[in-house]
Amino acid sequence: MGFRSGVRLGAFQQELLEQERENLLNYIRNASLGVSKQEYIDMCVSLGSEPLAEEMPVDYDDLKLETTYALQVYNLLRGRAQTYGRDFSNVESIFKVLNIPPNSRGVVLELLVLIDNDMIDSEIKKTNNGIEQSKNNNSKNTPG
Repeated sequence: MGFRSGVRLGAFQQELLEQERENLLNYIRNASLGVSKQEYIDMCVSLGSEPLAEEMPVDYDDLKLETTYALQVYNLLRGRAQTYGRDFSNVESIFKVLNIPPNSRGVVLELLVLIDNDMIDSEIKKTNNGIEQSKNNNSKNTPG
């Protein structure tokens, strides 16, 4: 599962990008739970267990520069009207305002798409869960 952009990456660069993709998703998901790396370590110590690298939350400081650019840009993008996700029409202007180097913009854009897709998936799940919960509540309240 690799990124499919017009940018050709060497195998090593592709591996680094895939690892950063995983770090980014880990960061997004853990940020919504509110568990930092230090909190995880403290919890393990209090439980008398060894912290596991694969369970370790990713903190903002662990992310590569391009990933932090992507998060900054994403937060500045407008939401789309009547749909999920963000409007990318002004992304080039944001790149310029934030002085993101031109040679980083391809990777930043790939990471932006990843963030957007993850956020869209999350919103769709929330909506579907709300609809399902509403159906369940209605069926319980319906005399039968």
